[in-house]
Amino acid sequence: RDQLFISRIKSDYLAEHFKVYALDLKGFGYSSKLLDEDYTVDGYADFVKSFMDKLEIKNASLAGNSMGGAISLAMCLKYPHYVNKLILINSAGFLGKTWISKIIRRKLFISSVRPFVGKRLSKMILNLLCYNKKIITDHIVEEYIKPYRQKNTLKTFFLATKAVLDKTLLYRIKEIQHPCLIIWGIHDKVIPLKNAKRFHKEIKNSQLELLEDCGHLPQEESPEKVNQLIRIFKDKSFPNA
Repeated sequence: RDQLFISRIKSDYLAEHFKVYALDLKGFGYSSKLLDEDYTVDGYADFVKSFMDKLEIKNASLAGNSMGGAISLAMCLKYPHYVNKLILINSAGFLGKTWISKIIRRKLFISSVRPFVGKRLSKMILNLLCYNKKIITDHIVEEYIKPYRQKNTLKTFFLATKAVLDKTLLYRIKEIQHPCLIIWGIHDKVIPLKNAKRFHKEIKNSQLELLEDCGHLPQEESPEKVNQLIRIFKDKSFPNA
């Protein structure tokens, strides 16, 4: 979803075995932040497809954390032949009426937090997202906040995150037939553990791996474990995958 928190999935460990692509989605990281773009989950699926077409990638395994998971789910439903395997990491898709969804719906929140965008707010957010506080160094905090200092970043962020509240995706998850690995940090304060179990129940060809020492960002909090799980899953054979 942004350059920093994708970086450790795109590690030397995985790159030794697979060709790995990491992209800043529109509205995030250092990609463009135009206000007239389509920031729906459906629009993001089109964006990922266009990226794959441009690089002539016929199909790929998709790994997505949080909103990135919702976009990966949409890709499976809208462009199933572009996806061979699916990896969900503390994924959105069943967000429902949580405290975070209430904040996302409030437009006034954008203007209220804008004056406070800086290291203090970033550290607060990272402390909320991460169970493993050891990873929250001054360097990580600074890298996390850099993209949010760009023009329109908060506006595009909330335009995009509101899209994950669309219930259209929720009702179609049972249709997904792709082999699916669900990785979940059990101490997630943003998306509850019950959502992991629901994904596992509704996606027929799925396996669930729970990480006890992680919150919302397992790929940052325990990158070695996440990479290992992905490697094993990728090497595993599935019919028609």
